[in-house]
This record gives sequence, structure tokens and C-alpha cells, in this order.
Amino acid sequence: LADQGGSPETTTPWRVLLASRPLVLLLAVAFGYTFMWQFYITWFPTYLVERRGMDLREASRYASLPFAFGLAANWVGGVIADLLTRRYGARFGRGSLGFGALMLSASLLLVGIWYPGARAAALLIALAAGAGDMFLGAAWASAVAIGGKAAGAVSGLMNSASNFGGFVSPVLMGWAYERWQDWNTVLAIGVLANAISAFLWLGVNAGKERAGAGGSAARS
Repeated sequence: LADQGGSPETTTPWRVLLASRPLVLLLAVAFGYTFMWQFYITWFPTYLVERRGMDLREASRYASLPFAFGLAANWVGGVIADLLTRRYGARFGRGSLGFGALMLSASLLLVGIWYPGARAAALLIALAAGAGDMFLGAAWASAVAIGGKAAGAVSGLMNSASNFGGFVSPVLMGWAYERWQDWNTVLAIGVLANAISAFLWLGVNAGKERAGAGGSAARS
């Protein structure tokens, strides 16, 4: 943020930031992934009761699993991202980890939708949440790398995009269920959101461009 003198060196370069392709893609990924994740917070228990026939006690146990898996996956994913980045560079390290995590999440979710056994399906869908969370460390690291001296502003924008995804998700998924009366269709929207996010992530390329470094795009 600017100091009292409004020095150009310390002013957040909003024009450059908002014109940054990596940043725009990062915001899209944050929106898409949180759009899917919000299902676990809002509709997952209802899904387990209505679609999988669980009672409330059993559904509550399985509904807690995404958070338990995410607890471990956030740390594990961050460690893996650091290891890959140190060995192969930020572009490959963060890029491959993020793409792999999001695609694994989409795949587990897709299998869980169609798996006949209720408990195994619930476990697969919960594991999809953990798999996706493995990319979050790389996402925050990418926000810092893209932002440079404006890392706080970029991180805040990314979190705002996530919150917007969380706002849209329960409304759209609720509408989709009301429209089609089919939980598989609702979850298929989530699969699509994660898969699209995975491919958009490849364009974030935080190891190459830093939009906020010194007020102009910089190379690293």
C-alpha cells in the first residue's frame, strides 16, 4: 500500500495487476475450486441422506471427512510443491502439483458419483476434497509470486474470488437440483468445475511472470 507520500515504489499497481493474465487465471481457478468445495459445506450431508440413504448420524460422520482429509492434504501438498519447485523450478513444481491435484479431485468425484456402495461412494467423494486441497499451498505461493511487492493485494483478490465461488455454489447447485431432481447432475457440475480449474491452472505460470514487482510485470 502507498505510504503518506504516495511514492510510486510503494503504490499497489492495480492497472498492471488487473491486466495480468496469470492473475486472471488464478482468480478463475480460485473461483472454480471453491465453487466445488462449497458443496461439502452446504449440500454434502443432504446428499448423503437423500441420495445415499444414510441416517443423520452416519451422514454427519462422513460429512466431516473432507475437512479431516483437507487438514492433511494442505500440508502434504505444500511440502510436495516446495520439493518439486526446488528441483524443477516454480513453473513445473507448482504447475504440475496443482494440475495433478485438481484432476485427481475431479476423477475421484466422478467415480464417487457412480459408485453403487453408499459408504465407499461417500469416502471417494470426501477423498476428492482432500485431493483438491493439495494444490492450495501452491495457489498461495503463486499469488505471492505473481504479486511481488503487491503480494498482499493479489492474495486478497484470490481469496475474494474464492468467496465469490462459495457464494454462487449453493445457490446454483440448489437450483440445479430443483430443476433436474438429480444429485448426479449436481455433482457433475462440480466435476466440470474442478477439471476446468485444472487446465486453467496450467496458464497461471507463476514462475514466469510477476505482475506486481515494482509496479510493472517482471520476469523470474
